[in-house]
Amino acid sequence: MKAERPRAWLCMVKTNPHDHHLYKVRIMELKELSEAAGYCVAGSTIQVNRKENVAFVFGRGKLEEIKKQVVENSVDAVIFYNTLTSKQRYNLEKILNTEVLDRYDLTLKIFDLSSSDKISKLQIMLARLLKEISYQKLLASIRFKTGREHPGPRSLGEYAYHKTVANLLKRKSMLEDETERIRREKLVQLEKRRETGIPTVCITG
Repeated sequence: MKAERPRAWLCMVKTNPHDHHLYKVRIMELKELSEAAGYCVAGSTIQVNRKENVAFVFGRGKLEEIKKQVVENSVDAVIFYNTLTSKQRYNLEKILNTEVLDRYDLTLKIFDLSSSDKISKLQIMLARLLKEISYQKLLASIRFKTGREHPGPRSLGEYAYHKTVANLLKRKSMLEDETERIRREKLVQLEKRRETGIPTVCITG
């Protein structure tokens, strides 16, 4: 039996009120990307506003409409065309109670599904981590500020915050080192092939 695909709801804030055509192309591109990433698109919400809401991207009224759609359509992920800040993603996931992605996250997901060699996988992991660091820093900071223990110098909350940040940076360094190691190995292999006269073929397209 074929597994049911996760359901997605697409979102966009159109900041140019005079745009009557391009936004349609963009939301269609987002739909195609979402389907390529394995989602079944349940619907979409577009709001016209000259500026994105700093905290929630959408206005609160429109956000309540999206929340209703998430519940009624059993949505697994809300996907934004707009690029989200860490704070916006945190606020949206808290209100919508589901996974929230933007176009960048979606693109990385597609690359991950289509990549086959180790160095490509590592590069995707690194790209995800670079974006995730700021989000995890925010989460650690919120836990630090709102935890049971009153935050202060050398408190357990402060220690946990710095430990989280240090672990993320350590993982980033490890991924960078591993990527560089594999890159060097490939260069050595190519040089050996060149020295032995074995032709190198490059396929494009």
